[in-house]
Amino acid sequence: MHHMKHRFHAFLTVAVLILAASACTTLGGLEPPELNLANLELADATVFETSLHATVRIVNPNPEPLEVDGMAFRLYVDGIKVGKAVSATRVTVPRLGSVTIPLELYVSNVALLTRLKPVLESHSLRWAMRGKLYLVTDWGTRRLSLSGEGMLQPPTEPDEEPAAAAAGGGDA
Repeated sequence: MHHMKHRFHAFLTVAVLILAASACTTLGGLEPPELNLANLELADATVFETSLHATVRIVNPNPEPLEVDGMAFRLYVDGIKVGKAVSATRVTVPRLGSVTIPLELYVSNVALLTRLKPVLESHSLRWAMRGKLYLVTDWGTRRLSLSGEGMLQPPTEPDEEPAAAAAGGGDA
């Protein structure tokens, strides 16, 4: 009887290790999704916080769909964390496809003000979003990290030289 109990425990241990390894392989084999900021609009502003309506695009480069059950992101401006967004949205990101997801993004005005002078001087804004997707799997909910970054630059005015040359383009 003792020998049979020992065999059962050994079998159970091996089965648990195989399941754990396959769970790691399933998520470990995924290529990380891409995160892009698709749109950003001002929603509300107070002295301490600004709310923005953000639309993010999640691109799935994997041959399997991703079942997402929530997400959490942090927003960085020039490397400084200035805001956050969370969403309980449940969505399927199709295999080799993408979806857009609306988010409320909350920005700390105090943190953003510390970056204002360098941004105004450089005439551009380097942003990054980092966070997690909560994926629904056969083994429960798993976290998958993702990030995206980019540069925002204000629109530039067209050069006045070509316009001036064209304006004076008659025979003199």
